[in-house]
Amino acid sequence: MQSLEKITDCPYMGWIQQGERWTFQDWMEDKREEILPIIEKMGYFDEKRAQESSYRYGVVLGSLHASVKRRIAFLIEEWKRGVRFEAVVFLTGQRKLHPEKEPFEGLETETEMMIWAWKNAEMPMELRSLPFVAIDAKPHPFRQRPNTLITVQTWLAQNPQPGKCLVVSCQPYLNYQYQILRMVLPETFEIEIVGPSGGRQNPLSVLLDTVARTEIIKKGYLLL
Repeated sequence: MQSLEKITDCPYMGWIQQGERWTFQDWMEDKREEILPIIEKMGYFDEKRAQESSYRYGVVLGSLHASVKRRIAFLIEEWKRGVRFEAVVFLTGQRKLHPEKEPFEGLETETEMMIWAWKNAEMPMELRSLPFVAIDAKPHPFRQRPNTLITVQTWLAQNPQPGKCLVVSCQPYLNYQYQILRMVLPETFEIEIVGPSGGRQNPLSVLLDTVARTEIIKKGYLLL
């Protein structure tokens, strides 16, 4: 962290931006060749696969359609690799679909899009037949979508049985989302987060924001 703070000439808390990631103001791109290798060594780009063979839940975190498609595909790959879970849970909600990034006719929310993506994905029948639930969380009071915290709280309100969770997301957000999940979920829910590699092409504004938020959560603070 100190090396990144030195390059950016800014404490890491100053890397945080508000709003959706695709609206962030670009900065530090002239330092990309210096910054990227440091973030890579911190484990923000590498693929992570399931380390065990059996879980109670296969959990997919919500996002824009392109990321959701990758996450569902990754969960299916893990199943084909021999990883098993007893139920599939989508942590999603009532975010309105982005008209340019997600131009789906007849679909309005992230929940609807994720259910559609699941129904249209090719997968083994055994996986298809598992119990499936999509958590349709309400938006954050001050934002236009639910965040991970709200989706988890909405799930917990349904009193799910404790158990081991295989959570699927995408890089470069695995570290960040793991920290949120570990802070919010009871200890009776074991968490392992996995997902495909990626993130090297993301704007540095997004990468630095993600690193900063991860470090803040590690210290016990949750940014809403």
